[in-house]
Amino acid sequence: MIRNGKHTYIYNSLFGNLLKATEEDVNLINFFKSGNTVEDAKRRFGTESEKIEELRKRMFLIEEEFDEREFLKKKITQEVEKNIATGALVYKLQLLVTTNCNLACAYCFRNKVIDPLTKEHGKMNFQVLEKPWTDF
Repeated sequence: MIRNGKHTYIYNSLFGNLLKATEEDVNLINFFKSGNTVEDAKRRFGTESEKIEELRKRMFLIEEEFDEREFLKKKITQEVEKNIATGALVYKLQLLVTTNCNLACAYCFRNKVIDPLTKEHGKMNFQVLEKPWTDF
């Protein structure tokens, strides 16, 4: 929590949330730090559940048994698996269909990609070209 003049900022480093907090937000968070319940907060502050729900959604308030790191691990794993399945992680695809080219300059990427010991010049056959990238 950082106070800068009349503003207070709260940052959740695990989830990357930054909140320009009201005095009500700060009071609620401090109240819950002492082990109080949602019902206690409603009685003490007359706080509506929307404010508490907003703090929960932004991960500033969590249930005692909630494991934040396990939650993030599952979420990241699901996102990565989805990206792999959909190909979202592929941002560039280069298909070299022949080694017969005029890109034989000393500074050309071709010398790094194609085995320099193999001086064969050939063409990719159509079966390889048609093969789904997932088969490789």
